[in-house]
Amino acid sequence: MTEHPDPSYPGCIEICGDGFNFGMVECDDGNLMNGDGCTSKCFREKGWECQGGSPYMPDTCRDVQSPTPKISLINKRNQVYISFDEEVILTEDLNQDPPKFTITVTGQQPFYKFDWEVPPYITAGEHLQSMLINLNFGMSLRGTEKLTLRFLSASTF
Repeated sequence: MTEHPDPSYPGCIEICGDGFNFGMVECDDGNLMNGDGCTSKCFREKGWECQGGSPYMPDTCRDVQSPTPKISLINKRNQVYISFDEEVILTEDLNQDPPKFTITVTGQQPFYKFDWEVPPYITAGEHLQSMLINLNFGMSLRGTEKLTLRFLSASTF
């Protein structure tokens, strides 16, 4: 805390980024960096939870938003590259039953017959920013089909 630059102000002001939270700001994690849960203006960032801050110690922030998977590429060999908006740790083997995600293909055909496989080197405990799924189709594709991937549980990673 410091005195306000305007002498007519009736009290002290809190200094953002000093690691002491007197309750006048949403959070103060002891720095002025964005992207760590508490902004450079001492506001909590979307998808984060901050707690523990006091006049004696800084807030600790943790990411509470689930990672978002996105199909980033499908190549000519029908390999689907999935990227995540943050690093994830797989908690389950993706090749074991029951399936951990669904893949839907839509297009001009009424039904698309295919199976899929996650390479065996992608296992539980793996730290990933992206991953690969091999699709094996029983028919030719036109290239205009739409592929949708949905993880069935956020606890998979």
